[in-house]
Amino acid sequence: MSVKPLSKGPNEQSGADSLRFDNIMRLSQKGNAKPKQDRTATDNEQWPPIDETRVDAPRDGKIRYQLDGQGVVVERSVNPELYKFLVNLHALNQAPEQKAQVVAAMGDEHAIADRNTEVQEWGDYTQFKWQGNLEDAEVITYVTADGETVTVSKALTPQLFIEVQQIGLSRYTLEQRVADGREVAGPDTYVAEHDIALWGGPEEFGNGVIQFETKDGKKYVVSEHENKAMYDRVAGMWSDHVKGGDSIQKLREKYDLPDLDKLDLLGQSSGEKANKDDKEEMTVVELATKNLLDKYKKLIDDGKVGKDSDIYKLVKAIEAKASMESGHRITPTSRIRVAVTPPGASSTAMVKP
Repeated sequence: MSVKPLSKGPNEQSGADSLRFDNIMRLSQKGNAKPKQDRTATDNEQWPPIDETRVDAPRDGKIRYQLDGQGVVVERSVNPELYKFLVNLHALNQAPEQKAQVVAAMGDEHAIADRNTEVQEWGDYTQFKWQGNLEDAEVITYVTADGETVTVSKALTPQLFIEVQQIGLSRYTLEQRVADGREVAGPDTYVAEHDIALWGGPEEFGNGVIQFETKDGKKYVVSEHENKAMYDRVAGMWSDHVKGGDSIQKLREKYDLPDLDKLDLLGQSSGEKANKDDKEEMTVVELATKNLLDKYKKLIDDGKVGKDSDIYKLVKAIEAKASMESGHRITPTSRIRVAVTPPGASSTAMVKP
């Protein structure tokens, strides 16, 4: 039978105390150890990880980061690419929500876009994901035709983010127009200018999407990111259409033809004035409107038009509008009455429709 004492003998106790003393001394020395001095990054420095690096604000062409207790100072003149990355990483660290999305994407084993990430061809994007509205998103994740999932941060790669966001917005806008019954003009679609009957403008839908219709009745929508030649053709037709008025006028001036405004018969002077004290004469349209209004007023005065008729309501509305424009104050007093007060008058005249 082997019996081990519960208490240690004198020699064993002494050895244990010595070991304990050495441990205390080592911990004491570790606690009193001086912090590592910052070192200067080389032009071939290994880039620090996104999620574990603390970055100070840049100053005087230098930026400092800290990783695992070691501070590193990067000079822009020595390593401009790393300096730029750290500036962007500092911006990311100042945006907690964006940083959280990036870290979550890393946890999902997504590739994080960096300086080597290039914009894909239109057909290489199969899916886009984002939080909230795409216009306001700060992180966009896309899936390629090869199945790779890439997350793009607005802070880390701002220029790439803008390009990917524009492609995503264009794809989203295109899908909305397809849902309205239009066909997508793909990369191989070609429609000659003389076969286009109707066309829209670049600002109609925005996001690099424009629509057009052919003479045989086909309705198309096209993205500049997918078929730039077709997009530019339609956009050019719109531009020519907008500039057409000026071009026609210049051509008329060249051959001493009258201005287009002078050929507008309805805008010509009628030779009559609304009131004898007026300086300007009424146009043809204004005279025709006055004659029609006088005709309607006579119908009302003769009792041939009731208060519930559209003619009666139209005349009273025009009279009220004219009173307001001439300086009278119009105050609704009930659902069917309007109070009209001339300037400076204290009494109220009631106009009953």
